[in-house]
Amino acid sequence: TGNRIGFLPHPAGVQAMIPLPGGRLATGSKDHSIRIWDLQSLQEISRFRGHTGDITSLTMAGKQVLFSGSLD
Repeated sequence: TGNRIGFLPHPAGVQAMIPLPGGRLATGSKDHSIRIWDLQSLQEISRFRGHTGDITSLTMAGKQVLFSGSLD
């Protein structure tokens, strides 16, 4: 719709993002985390850690499985 998200508070740069069902967005960052955001409120609703390198890619398999690639 032409709207921009100007600020997502990762402490390091966002390297990857993908829209998710239900008005959500997944972002992957140089801080080694994946975060799920509610696009209406712009609030973080989940955070996943476990990678030891920058997150460089995100993709979905179906509607409930999120895959991530990183520099681990």
